[in-house]
Amino acid sequence: MTPDEKDTLLKPNTLPARYGIYIIAVWSAVLGLLNLIRVVYTLSDTVITDAGGVWLNLFVYRGAHLLFGILFLVAAAGLWLHRNWGRRLFLVCIVFFFGVSLNGLFTPSAQTLPARQKWWLGGRYLLSIVLAVAYLNLPAVARRFQPVAEETTTDD
Repeated sequence: MTPDEKDTLLKPNTLPARYGIYIIAVWSAVLGLLNLIRVVYTLSDTVITDAGGVWLNLFVYRGAHLLFGILFLVAAAGLWLHRNWGRRLFLVCIVFFFGVSLNGLFTPSAQTLPARQKWWLGGRYLLSIVLAVAYLNLPAVARRFQPVAEETTTDD
């Protein structure tokens, strides 16, 4: 019996666990592409005001988006192939990305946003992370990432 058949036997009116994994893999790929697009799109936005601000902008801000873009794309490939390293990489990336995104809401450049909007954005980020982390850690879903035990036969 395949894992999909076991999933549907336990819960007859639900989709197999692999479809949720594919949705999260696509989401990871979209996050990766958006981060890479943001790096390319903001290359022309550099305004040299002081040396410290330029270095912070170039290496920390763009470096973080470049790193997250690459890591999310790699995690998407791992999730799509149901590899445990892809699951773990996605979980680590999404938690750190939440911290970076939340920090970005409270930087001086985001001071034009009303406080209520900042909290709503932070709440949506948190909700999206909690849902993905909770889903990927469900026993039925986490089982799909475990390596299949090979049957060994012994010749007597």
